[in-house]
Amino acid sequence: MKNLLLDEHLRKTIGTNAFEICKREYNTIETGHRLINYFNSFGKKHIGFFIPSLQISGGIRVVLVHSIFLQEKGYDVDLIVPESEINIFEFQGHKFNVIGLKKGSIMCQYDILVATLYTTLYPVLSYIKTKRKLYLVQSYETDFFRNGEIFRIIAEKTYNMPFGIEYITVSKWCKTWLFEKYGINSRFAPNGIYLSFFEEHKRNLKKEKIRILIEGDNSVYFKNVDESFKIVEKLDKNRFEIWYMSYGGKPKNWYRVDKFLNKIPYEKVNQVYEKCDILIKSSILDSFSFPPLEMMATGGYSIVASNSGNKEYLKDKENCLLYELGDINSAIQCIEKLISNEDLQHHLYENGLVTSKKRDWVNFKNKILSLYN
Repeated sequence: MKNLLLDEHLRKTIGTNAFEICKREYNTIETGHRLINYFNSFGKKHIGFFIPSLQISGGIRVVLVHSIFLQEKGYDVDLIVPESEINIFEFQGHKFNVIGLKKGSIMCQYDILVATLYTTLYPVLSYIKTKRKLYLVQSYETDFFRNGEIFRIIAEKTYNMPFGIEYITVSKWCKTWLFEKYGINSRFAPNGIYLSFFEEHKRNLKKEKIRILIEGDNSVYFKNVDESFKIVEKLDKNRFEIWYMSYGGKPKNWYRVDKFLNKIPYEKVNQVYEKCDILIKSSILDSFSFPPLEMMATGGYSIVASNSGNKEYLKDKENCLLYELGDINSAIQCIEKLISNEDLQHHLYENGLVTSKKRDWVNFKNKILSLYN
C-alpha cells in the first residue's frame, strides 16, 4: 500500500497491466468462445436439412428417414424450407423443427448443413455458420428438364463444385456417374422401406378382374406416365381394373381410369399397394424406384421399364418383369406371361419378399449414420 501511495510509476504500471490483461483476456469478445465451447461440450449436435418442400415424395421421404435416425442418435434436426407456415413437422411419430425462410433468415449455427436438391445447394454454399456442408445426391437432376431449359445448366453446375462440399448418395447408379463423369468420390448408403409398414399376401390372378396400379405424376415428363396408360389401353377392359395414384398431375382425358387416388397421405399408401395386383411403372429416369419395392413388400407383382437407376435391385424374371422403355407390346406380353404362368407368379412372389426384407431401413441405419459422423 505504502509503495503504491509513494510510487506514481508503479501505480501506473500495475494499473496499465491490469487494464491490458482485462482488455485482452476477460472482455466478452475474448470470453464468448469459451461460453460457446462450454455449451457445445454437453449440447446436442445440430444438423439442418435444406429441402424444397414438405410435400412427401420419394426423395423427401429419404431425407426424413435420415432425420429420424439422426434424431434417435441424439442430434437436433431442423428442416429448412423456402416456404412454410408451420413450425413443427411430424413424420412416423417424430417431430422436427421447421425453419420457413419466407418468414426470415437462418441465424443459428450448425454442425452439419445438408443440401438435398440442386436448388438447395446454392443457399447451403453461401451459409458460413456451419462446420460441414453435405450434398445428398439422389438423382441426375439435370435430366429433370428437357434440352434447352435453363434449369439443366443450373442443376449441372451442382456436380462441378471444386471445394467445400462433401457428396453423399443413396444410389449406386449416382455414385458411379458422380465418379466417372465428375471425378467425385461420394459416400454411399442404400435406400430402403419400413417393412413393418406393409402387409403381404399372395395375389390370385385367376380371379374375374385383376387390378392394375399405375403410379406417378404425369405433369413430370420423365415419370412417363402416358406410356403406362398406353399399355393398359390395349388390355381387355372386362378383365382389368385400373387404379391411378398421383401426388401431382390428374388423369388426362384419354386415360382409362377406374379409380383415381390423388395426394394419398403416406401413411395410407401401403393400403393402395395391398389392394392392387400388378404395378406398372414406366419412368424414363429413376435414381432408385420405390413403388416396385413397396409392391413387392405386399406380395404384389411389378412390370417395370428398365432404366439405369432401378437396376440396383430389380432383376428381370427374379423379382419383377422388365421391359424395354417404349416397347408397349413387350410390356403387354409381360402381363400376359405373368397371368398365365403360376410358377412364375410364385417365383416372383417369393423373391420379391426376400428383396423387400433385405431392403428394410433397419438394416441400413448404422451405415446411414456413418455418412454424418
